[in-house]
Order: sequence, then C-alpha cells, then structure tokens
Amino acid sequence: ICLYFLISLYISQTISIATYKEHIYACEDTTAYCTESSSRTSSQITIDLSDYVSRYFYNLIDNYGYNDKGSCFYVAFSMLLSYYDSYWNDYFIPDEYDVVAYGMPNATELTSPGIKTYSFEVFKNSDIGIERKNELYEEMNTTNNTVIENRLYLEFIESFYDEDFHIYLLNLALSEEMFNLEYNSSSQPLGITYSSALTFTQDYISNHLNTYGITINHYESNIENNIRNNISNGIPCLVFKHNSTTNAGHAMIAYAISDSDCIVYHNGNDSNCSLENGFDVFDGAISLSISTNHSCSNNYIINDDDNGHCRCWTENCSEHVCKYDYRYMYYNANKHKAFCYCANYVLRFHDYVTDLTKEDCICGA
Repeated sequence: ICLYFLISLYISQTISIATYKEHIYACEDTTAYCTESSSRTSSQITIDLSDYVSRYFYNLIDNYGYNDKGSCFYVAFSMLLSYYDSYWNDYFIPDEYDVVAYGMPNATELTSPGIKTYSFEVFKNSDIGIERKNELYEEMNTTNNTVIENRLYLEFIESFYDEDFHIYLLNLALSEEMFNLEYNSSSQPLGITYSSALTFTQDYISNHLNTYGITINHYESNIENNIRNNISNGIPCLVFKHNSTTNAGHAMIAYAISDSDCIVYHNGNDSNCSLENGFDVFDGAISLSISTNHSCSNNYIINDDDNGHCRCWTENCSEHVCKYDYRYMYYNANKHKAFCYCANYVLRFHDYVTDLTKEDCICGA
C-alpha cells in the first residue's frame, strides 16, 4: 500500500523554487507499478551496459537500504551517494559504511559495492527486539501494533545508525525533525516531500562534502527532458514521481534509457524497472555536478587483492594517466568533449572524416 497526501507548503529560499503543492513520497511496494517486467533478466528491458553508471545501478542488487515505512527517498539518496563514492571519490560516504565488490575488472555482472546495511526485520524478530516490543506495549499503554512498531523503529534508528548507512541518513533526518516516530500510527511515517528532500540533500552535501565543489541541480519544469539529458551525459538522477490514478508517490534513481526509449530506474526494490505508465507523473528531479577531479576509491577487490581498486581499474590509481578516447560528446559547433574512462574530459576541436558524400566527427557532429 502506498501513501499519498496533497499538501501546500512554501519551499525555503535556500532552494529557490516557488510555492506549489507537493506529494509525500513514501511508496514501498513498487511491483504493481512496473510497466515492463521487473526481472533483471527480462528481455523486455534492454539497456546499454557500456558505461559505468548503467553497470553500477543495474548490478546494484544487494547492499542498498531496506525500503521500510515509506523511506524510499533515503534509499534512493543513499544509492546515489554510493554511486559517486565509487565513481568519483571515496568521500561521499563515511568509510565505516563502505562495502567492497569482488570480481574481475570490466565484468558486466560484477555486483556493485553499495552500502553497509542492517535489517529492521532481523532486529524486530530477534530476542532483544521481541522483548523490547512487549515492553513498549506496557510503557505506551496501547494495543496499536503500528504505533508500537514505529516506536521500535525509532529505537532501531538510534541504536543501529552506525551499522547501516540508510539508517545513518534516517538518524540525520531525525535530528532535523523530518519525521516523528514517537507516537505515530501511520504505516509509512518516513515519507518525505520534495522540498524537504531537497533541503536534506543540500544539508548533507554542505555538512559532509562542502570542499568538493558539488552543485545540486534540481528540476521542477521540463523534468523528463532534463532527466534524459543528464542520463545521456552519464549522470544519474534522483527522481520523484506519482501515479495519476492512485496518487502514490515514489522516489527512485533514473540511470539509463532502454532500447525501447523508456527511462530505466532502480526503484528500491528492483534494479532494472521501467515505470513509464506506473508512476506516470514527474514531480521533480535532482542531480549532482562536481567541479573537482576524480580521486580513486578502493571499493573493488580483484583477484584477492586486499588493497582494493577503483572502478577505473588502474594498477595504481594515484598514477593513473588519462587517455581521452573512451567516449565523445558534442560541446559546440567547434569542439567536443573527449572523455577518459575515469570521467575526466578535455575539449578538442572536431575532427571530420569524409565518408562518401558527408563529413562526420567522432562525436556525431
């Protein structure tokens, strides 16, 4: 069951967007909203896995937050940060929450690193969790199981935020009074509005990554085109959508365009899902721009090498020398961007090659 509210609120001046009505994004079970099959092996959803962003999210099948109690935004935001923690530098997520991936370089099916996680269900069904839940029935003088579970989840956040990056984010949100679990009968009390999600994103970047030249881009108009443009440039987006029939709202990661021209999402339950007709209304999107250079992480372990490697697969990342022949992108009438596989790029003049009756540059110009 998905939760939806329509409320009016004013977005703070730090975000600099106008007054408008917002949904609460709190969907947990997205299965019913997948337009195409949600199976990663389905031939219905075919995507190009030649770039790192699509490989990362397609292969992020473990080690992401549990979408409990409407916490889909925090799940999606932690996935976005985990991507940049492996892709750009190792400072996006505190080291104590890092998870490494094991395998051979350039393997398409290499599982992505993700984040350290711990399940509320495991805690709730443990001897300690069961005992504490029974105590809460007496302490809170209620038989409402939802109220009790929300309070137990509050104690879970306060006790296990150092075991799970998703819970760490929830603990930060709790300190910012983004939600209240003290005596809450909602089945999805961790839902969030788009403006609050923007504020939380801004606060995290400011408090954790303020020296790394990160700009938060947010889109409230022409949203789908902006998402597609970001994806075409290798930039994933945190997307907020709702269903026009059920009004269910959901936050997720858009990271690829399928061969059938659908946006492909990691929706917090499945890593390869098209939701074009499921969550059919775009409400907003967030992406990150980074002005600092790539700095290697150590989130991949290859051939039992305990030192760890970066996704750019150099033998010694600190001595990585860029080769700008990985891919090319049109920049203007005179130049294109030539990328290294580490994501650094340089501007170069178009180099036209005559092919019969037309001239083409390698960037497509």
